[in-house]
Amino acid sequence: MLKNEKLFAMKKNIICLILLLSSTLSGCGNNASIEFTGEVKSYQHLGMKCWFIVDLKTGFFYELITTDGFLLNEGRKVQVKAKYTKRETICNMKDRIEVISYKVNR
Repeated sequence: MLKNEKLFAMKKNIICLILLLSSTLSGCGNNASIEFTGEVKSYQHLGMKCWFIVDLKTGFFYELITTDGFLLNEGRKVQVKAKYTKRETICNMKDRIEVISYKVNR
């Protein structure tokens, strides 16, 4: 009987771990928003201009998905709030974000 109790306890712990991980990872989905201060940059790819932002604290690069031409200005430093997106682009950087809002740093 002791062996069955250990097996039951182990199964219970595994289920709790799975539930904990799934609830933690659900916050990392496409609906999660991020906020950071970054610098807008660009590069040429297949004859197109690709825009991205570099997080000034972490150094991470994010492709910018926005229709706001004012934001797309080389060297502009901004505080940005955005959400991850899987939208395909010609640039197709690994991490792509859609800008929700931003504030230009002076």
